[in-house]
Amino acid sequence: MAIHEINVRHKYRDIKGRGLRHEVQRTLGFDTGEVHTQEKYFVQGTTEEEAGKLGKELLANPVIQTFSVNETPQDSRKKVVVSYKPGVMDPEGKAIKEAAEILNIHPEAIGTSTEYAFSPDLPDERIGEIKRRLLINPTVQHELTEKPQTLIISGEPEPIKIFPIRTMTPDQLLALSNEEKLALDLEDMRILQAYSIKIRRDLTDVETGMFGQTQSDHSKHRSTNADIYIDGVQKPSIMTRIKETSFKFPEKIRAAFNRNAGMIPLFDGWVITAKGETHNFPVGIEPDGGSQTKLGGLERDHAAEGAENLFSFVMNSFAPPNLPMDQVPEGRHHPDYLLRHNHSGERDYGNRMGIPTVGASLFFHSDFRGAVVSLGVSFGIMPESRVDAQEPEVGNLVISVGGRTGKDGIGGANLSSTESTDKTITVGATAVQIGNAIEQKGVFDALEECRLENLCKKSNDCGGGGYSAAIGELGEELGVELDLDQVKLKYPGLSAKEIILSEAQERMVFAADEKNLERLGQIFEKHNVEMTVLGRFTGEKKFTLKHKGETVCDLDMDFLHHGLPKKKLEGSWQPPETDERKPDLPTDWTKAYKKVLGHWNVCSVEPIIRQYDHGVKAITALAPFAGVYQDVLNDGYVAKPIYDKPFGIVAAHSSNPTLNRIDPYWGVMWAAADAVTKFTAIGGDHKKAALIDNYIWPKLDTRQNVGSIDRATDGLCDSMIKLQSPCVSGKDSVSSTFITSEGERIDIPPVLNISIFGGIPDAEKTASVDFKRIGSTICLVGNMDKENLAGSAYYDTCGLLGTNIPKVDLDNLPPILDKIHEGVLSGKILASHAVSIGGLATSLAQMCFGGDCGAKIDLSRLGDTRPDSLFFNITAGTMLVEVDTPEMAEELFNGVPHVVLGQTQKAKQIDVDYQQNNLFSADIYELKEAWQAPMKGVIG
Repeated sequence: MAIHEINVRHKYRDIKGRGLRHEVQRTLGFDTGEVHTQEKYFVQGTTEEEAGKLGKELLANPVIQTFSVNETPQDSRKKVVVSYKPGVMDPEGKAIKEAAEILNIHPEAIGTSTEYAFSPDLPDERIGEIKRRLLINPTVQHELTEKPQTLIISGEPEPIKIFPIRTMTPDQLLALSNEEKLALDLEDMRILQAYSIKIRRDLTDVETGMFGQTQSDHSKHRSTNADIYIDGVQKPSIMTRIKETSFKFPEKIRAAFNRNAGMIPLFDGWVITAKGETHNFPVGIEPDGGSQTKLGGLERDHAAEGAENLFSFVMNSFAPPNLPMDQVPEGRHHPDYLLRHNHSGERDYGNRMGIPTVGASLFFHSDFRGAVVSLGVSFGIMPESRVDAQEPEVGNLVISVGGRTGKDGIGGANLSSTESTDKTITVGATAVQIGNAIEQKGVFDALEECRLENLCKKSNDCGGGGYSAAIGELGEELGVELDLDQVKLKYPGLSAKEIILSEAQERMVFAADEKNLERLGQIFEKHNVEMTVLGRFTGEKKFTLKHKGETVCDLDMDFLHHGLPKKKLEGSWQPPETDERKPDLPTDWTKAYKKVLGHWNVCSVEPIIRQYDHGVKAITALAPFAGVYQDVLNDGYVAKPIYDKPFGIVAAHSSNPTLNRIDPYWGVMWAAADAVTKFTAIGGDHKKAALIDNYIWPKLDTRQNVGSIDRATDGLCDSMIKLQSPCVSGKDSVSSTFITSEGERIDIPPVLNISIFGGIPDAEKTASVDFKRIGSTICLVGNMDKENLAGSAYYDTCGLLGTNIPKVDLDNLPPILDKIHEGVLSGKILASHAVSIGGLATSLAQMCFGGDCGAKIDLSRLGDTRPDSLFFNITAGTMLVEVDTPEMAEELFNGVPHVVLGQTQKAKQIDVDYQQNNLFSADIYELKEAWQAPMKGVIG
């Protein structure tokens, strides 16, 4: 049947067109003039009348939009139509097709695209630059130059390849690894060759692909499990040290490092689940889809354990959005584009799932222009009775539910385990997935109903590595046999290798007794979720695959999972050469203050978080935003997960890559202290807290990078000991290095994000950051390092980095945290705010913004150190608190370091005194404008 074209456009405001125009102005530096857009929907398999019905009843909002069918207006504007490439997941098209069925219209296929119409006066070379840099992501999109003839994808699968691996030379082995994107070195390939010789046959492309996936850094974490030699002295692996330190506190752990999510006890027979996950590689080349599937994968980790997803944080690092285009490496997107599209994907997925995204932190540094960081951390809750999941048994069925399998995501686990280059954006195109939140919601609802009836056993999500990883992990102890002909495909033509390695999203697998098959089918059909039996658990300890009547894989599970020896990494850490100069004292303090508040790593991220539905689920006890105008962020989030129970879950996080580059040991100690201080500031009890560690590091192929991750791990383990808080979950991504077309190496600043979470008995006993009263007392609590400001935002605004990071007093921090926690519980602390990346100055300003009031402080009370070293100080483990009177401050903080700095005031200004003189006075509205301006300029 013919393809009908439905065009939908806005009657009044063309938001997408205006957004592109502004983006071009910001990043490319010229004006396009007015840009008109319209959404184009191609419908195959309906009549023109039915297509009109879809336009009228489904696609166009008659109040603000108009539509037409098969009408192509002729005008002189230059038009560019952007569409998904054939075979790439089109979630909107799939949803429209399903909705059409409800209208009793049965299209064969639907494709979506967007048309951009530019002024006829805009030169073609300008339009070409817009397409190349901003409009068309070649990873998943292409330009439609004519109406498609068909939307139906057809094809035949490629035949199975047999590699003569037994007789290959070393050069041939390496060539095979490179050509097949196995991410295996020569030693690994020789072991694979020896296995092939042992079993007396050559290997298929399915077997080599699965082995490469299973042994990738993404899946097996071989780098963080490697033996480490620092200056010739052997140390335990990173993972060994983290695990051994964590299990010094077994009473705080319910499950750690051996499940899809870590678990700690809550109250009344409930358990908190927690997980952090990066999606750096996909976001770097396709930020919308990459950030969607970051959240989708996180959520599936909780669902796989039988938990209800509660809320998420997102943490991202990019180059500054105002980075000149000529500093963006070839093969990379502009950071403005990455920021906005990563944000769009996070917003769309979380909002559609109905799982609140309650916080976002951003860190900017020019060395994220090559590789980026896109991290999500999420939390869930489940009954204690589900912790010990039922293991599969011989004869149990392997069942797959959810989305269909396509070419999307193939090789993602391997490609994300290596450095990126200028070719990655095209070579890695098939490694990117596109998410479909609506489909995942149905999977979760159906799976929960199955669990309530005890119909399914242990489950896993199909994330990195697809079926190969998910089923390979479930069947590692027993063995499994699958019939790939049973896999439901998005379109014909997939090879066996593509089917088993596809990372297509919204798929989960689980084990089940055959007697439950009929009831399982009824439940998934009710939720409109496809269910397929793929095979059985065999007891033969092999991973066997059949396809088109052939056995295409027959690998020993033990070799597949444990066939390679430990890696050995050699390292040595040397402090970087940095400028030890200190800045001149400001001559215009208000100007210096505004610069710090407007720094990319300090400025307000309200425009980002405001677009997340952080109130969905109605579980909020302490919201992300605080203050008179609800535009200042709290230090974390508190959820009340069960309506008729008083207890709550508190969570916060921290990282500072700049400090890690100066000294990873003290940088990580700073992040741990910052995280636990934020956690305590909002009501958390550090004695009941656990941690999540997420490493995102440059590739560990230099001695300095190995030395730095080793030193960071020492900092993490020492922090756990001093805070008596174990890590129960984590994830590493140790390939964040980019090689430019000229051969320049760009290592990201090392990231170790520390998240902290725990339960509190009463979710109502919390504190927010906004000042509450006029004339109340402002007190700094904690030990301030008054001399060192290296890595601070203030130093950066002065063009300096510095040598000495503010040293954290972790030994004396626990009693300080206890005093803060007692003050929050008693209600005597009216407001509290950790001193963090922006320093004391920023914390004070934000508390004033929240209370819509001013403050008067005297820096001399902190000592006679330089006033800028005091005012812009970033020592983690210190906190500003508001209490009624100086006497109350003395009562609350007797026995721990504290200083009464001043008081709040009605005048809308911040007055800072030093040595009996007024250092400066600044209007809070002028300060707030400087703080809000940067992100408003990008997001609006």
